[in-house]
Order: sequence, then C-alpha cells, then structure tokens
Amino acid sequence: MNMAIGYGAVLLFTVLVVVVMSRSRRGDASMSEYATGGRSFNSWFGTMAFLNTWIAGTVFISFAGLTAGVGVIGYYSLSYSLLSVVLMFFLGTPVNKWGRVHDLRTQADLLGLRYNSRSVRAIAAIIGVLASVPWVVLGMQSLGLVFSTLSFGLVSPYLAVVIGVLFIAARQIWTVRLGTRGLIISDMVQGLFAYGVGFLLILGLLVWLFTNGHGFFEVAPALLQLPGPDSPAGPLYLFSLVFTGMMGAWCWPDLFVRMFSVKTPRSVQKSAVQAAPVMFIFSGALTTLCLLASSVPGVSDAPDTVWFILAGVGGVGMVAVAGVCVVAATMGNVGANLQAIGTQVVNDVIEVRNHERVETAKGAKIAVAVITLVSAGIALLTANQVSGLIAIGGCQVFCVRDRSVVRSAG
Repeated sequence: MNMAIGYGAVLLFTVLVVVVMSRSRRGDASMSEYATGGRSFNSWFGTMAFLNTWIAGTVFISFAGLTAGVGVIGYYSLSYSLLSVVLMFFLGTPVNKWGRVHDLRTQADLLGLRYNSRSVRAIAAIIGVLASVPWVVLGMQSLGLVFSTLSFGLVSPYLAVVIGVLFIAARQIWTVRLGTRGLIISDMVQGLFAYGVGFLLILGLLVWLFTNGHGFFEVAPALLQLPGPDSPAGPLYLFSLVFTGMMGAWCWPDLFVRMFSVKTPRSVQKSAVQAAPVMFIFSGALTTLCLLASSVPGVSDAPDTVWFILAGVGGVGMVAVAGVCVVAATMGNVGANLQAIGTQVVNDVIEVRNHERVETAKGAKIAVAVITLVSAGIALLTANQVSGLIAIGGCQVFCVRDRSVVRSAG
C-alpha cells in the first residue's frame, strides 16, 4: 500500500505535466519555433524555466548530502548560483537581441555569429553535447534513490535505478514532440511544485527540527567552519569553487535557450531579478535545513538521503511529496539538456556540414529522440558503476577535515 501511494503520486504528477504540455502544441513547428519556443514567453515563464533548469533534483540529494555531511561549505552553491543570476542579467540584453535579429537558436549559433566562424559553431556544439550527456545519464540514474525510497523497501536499489531511467526516458517523448515550448510550459508546473510545495515542506521540517532539539547549537562545531588559508586544499579553495561555478554557469547549452525563448531583452532582465530572491529563499532554506539535520540520527551515516529521512517524520504521504519534488526538479533539468543538445546536433553540426540552413524541426526531433535513447542505454549499462561518469561529468570531491562527499548530478 505504501509503495502504491509513493509511485502513484509520481504517476499522477507526471500525467498532470503531460496534459499541460500537450495543450501547448501548435502543430508541426519550424526549426526556430522548436528550438526557441517562438521567442514568445514572458518574464515569469523565463524565471521558472531558468530555475527548473538550474535547480535540478541534485539539490535535494547530493547538495543536500554535502551540507549534511560536511557542513556550511554547502552554502557555496547558493553563492555561485546568485552570481550566475547577476551574469544572466547582463548577458540577457545582447543574447536575446542578437537571437531575435539573426534567428539564433542555440548557444553554438551565438558563438558562430560572434566569431564569424562555422568551425567555431560546430566545435562549440560538439563540446556542448559531450559535456552534457554525462549529466543527462547521471540525472536519469539519480531517480533510482527516489524510486527506491518510494517503494519502502520492496524494490532493490538496482531495479530502482532501472525504473528511474525508464521513467525519465519515457517522459522525454513529449520533449521530443513539443520542443522548447512544451518544456517551458512544463517548467512552470514542475517548478511550482518543486520549489513552491518543496519550500512549504522545508518550512514545516525546519519547525520540526527546532522543536525537537535540532537547532544550531546541536550542529557539530566542525561543520560550522569553512576551509581557511591553511586548508589542505589550498588557500583559494572556496573562492575557486564559487568563481568557477559562476563563470561556468552560462557555458551550458540548455541555459542559453532560456534567454532566446523570452519576448524581449527586458524580459530576460526581469527574469533575473525575479529568480534571485526565489533562489535565495529556497536554496538558503534547504541548505539550512540540511545543516540542522546533521544532528538527526541516521543522517551522518547516509547524508545523501537526508531529504527523505526528514520527510519520514510526516509519514508515507510526506515522503511521497518529497519524492515528487525531486522528480519535478529532475524532469526540468534532464528535459532541457536533451532538447538543447539534440537541437545543437542538427542546427550546428549537420547544418554546418551541409552548408544549408535547417528550416524544419523533423531532424531535431529525431536527434533528441536518439540522444534520449543513447543516454538511457548508457544509464542502464552503468547502473551499478557511476564513478566514472561522475568524473567525466565534472564532479567535485570536497575534503574538509578528513571527510569527503562526492557531488553527483541528480
């Protein structure tokens, strides 16, 4: 019965997302419409699309585990995320304007225009694909923890990974069919649940922690210290985490699509202004929750499960809601990655090779479908061994006072 509640909640939410996405369909789209959503969305859609792409399911699992296991260094993600929003504010005007004037569809398209080079465009697209696919694979695999938890012990960890991969791959059928327009509309639904309902859940759990003897005074002193100048990792360790995170933020192909899809340059800037407080409040509250939860029995033994350990105080229903929050956030990140890299393959690799502008979306749909299947296949084949993929994806190993946590996608 408990498993039926957990899996049923995910199924019902997915049906809701699919119904909302399907209502956005406008027939056979042109390549530009498929890649940018017709450049027709207002700032609030742009805000939620950015958040649902940036704040992936990993914040509830790996980033949460980092804070619960290592301490206040987990706040670094909030710092570089806010700096990335600032960068978005200043990038928005030229990127959106050039995109509209020159019918730019992808990040590689923009770089090709900037340097007036078809070779730069193709190379940028290939790099974007190679960099993004490992994160797609890890995102698919990360749902294994969700489906394992929501089975309440009835599904083995390996089988849960298989279920997670097949589930998110099936969800991408609508990503293939509807392109960016469907993604951005679904981002609104997924984002409202992940960060709206999720925030309410965080507030409730914070109250529970404070009223049950898990306040700031119960946090181990070692978890309240940041690596200083004498850190084994080097004096600039924390600075490098924040700085490289900020600078690398807009190297991802899926984030550029968000700036192409809104109506005007002003709308991009408004999206940045709106995203900043939402990100600050949500991410700050979640990180604080996980820091305080470090004193909860069982968390130190499995910090990556801190979100579900805390949700367990509210029973099966709360665990199901917590699971849907992770699924909702993961949907946005994986879907945006697949759509962006599939579009780049056709728009910036095949088009450059053929010396002919692609005007129909058929090729992009095929590319997104193929990359989805390939990613799902890799995820299934490596379900029992993800360390290599984490390394390829660019993981970071945090070593503070002889303790380490691996940050994976999710």
